[in-house]
Amino acid sequence: MRMRIALITSNYPRYPGDGASTAGLFVAQFCAELKRLGHRVYVLTQKLPGKLDAGDMNVRWFNWSGAEDDEKISSINPFSIGGFFKTRNLLKNGTNALRRLVKKKGIDHCICMWAIPSGYFANKVKAELGVNYSVWVLGSDIWTFSRYPIIGGIVRNIIDNSQFVVSDGLKLARQVEEITGRRCGFMPSSRKLPQPQKRPEMKGQINLLFIGRYEPVKGPDLLIRAARRLVKKGRDIHVFMFGGGSMRAELKEMIERYKLKERVHLQGYIDAQGCSDWLSAASCLVIPSRMESIPVIFSDAMQMGCPVVASNVGDMGTLIKKYKVGIVTKPKSKAIAKSIEEFIDKREAWDGFRSEALRLAEKFDANRVAERYIGLINSKSRKRKANNEAEEKPEKGEESEGIEKED
Repeated sequence: MRMRIALITSNYPRYPGDGASTAGLFVAQFCAELKRLGHRVYVLTQKLPGKLDAGDMNVRWFNWSGAEDDEKISSINPFSIGGFFKTRNLLKNGTNALRRLVKKKGIDHCICMWAIPSGYFANKVKAELGVNYSVWVLGSDIWTFSRYPIIGGIVRNIIDNSQFVVSDGLKLARQVEEITGRRCGFMPSSRKLPQPQKRPEMKGQINLLFIGRYEPVKGPDLLIRAARRLVKKGRDIHVFMFGGGSMRAELKEMIERYKLKERVHLQGYIDAQGCSDWLSAASCLVIPSRMESIPVIFSDAMQMGCPVVASNVGDMGTLIKKYKVGIVTKPKSKAIAKSIEEFIDKREAWDGFRSEALRLAEKFDANRVAERYIGLINSKSRKRKANNEAEEKPEKGEESEGIEKED
């Protein structure tokens, strides 16, 4: 069954290959896979500052009061005065935009990337027009918004009214089930990286890589402090950091204060090709997150056979231990430094880490994810249709409505 799908997301690339939107690039590739399967896909997302280029995807950027602010929705405080009005405007305009899209294009199903705000739009429109929606929980919607009493109730209502809900983490799925009482399946978030083309110039014997947002939750400051400890101990390491965010100035100041300018290289975002090149060349990827599910960069590393040193948060610790693709650590600078040293001293295990990473990558195949998601939609739709037919069919001895029994 070929469907007309509205994919609603609060994270989408400003242009094809936008390195500032790692999660958005995964969403864009998921949309491309849905198109490849023969479905018509219409993306709905909020307007962003700067020039916007949808490429060959049908994208509708709706206007809202935060359109000129380069601020992530998850960082807006809905209980501040400014944040309240900005959030209210986002929810109103997004709902109106989805309503217009559903009516104009005859949408069959809405896929909500993140429960908030996407699920809010879909829940409202379903109540009016009866179009089913599903929710793909991706971490921040549960961790950030469900802690607010009022918004937590809204999230539960959104998930309760959805056709089904999936998450990109096993622990996150259990958390969703505890909060909502709904069964939540596992659906990994991943993208297909291009093949490496150019080997970056490495600086030392051990080249560590960080790719992610410069935000407290991602722990880039922990990695810099860990690097300081390692350099003090005489370890020949270099740390290459790619990303952007609110901590950039603070991280730069830390590097200067710790006299690490020759060892820690703080840079901006890189695109998918750059990500592929660096992951294939680095000694290992470090994921020092304080809170996480299974980040896209983890599956990126597996594709390139890159070992990881990662915090034991979300599902990363379980996956690393089970598949033996690196070292598990704690989200503390001292622990991270110790784990990196353990990795350095286990050179004989590096080849095994790399081969196991490539094996684990098969479980994150982006093509299979899209096929599985469509399979869920079709399965739930068939089940609902069968239930409706069973309810409408009169039982033996019962008269059908509108037919009079003859005397």
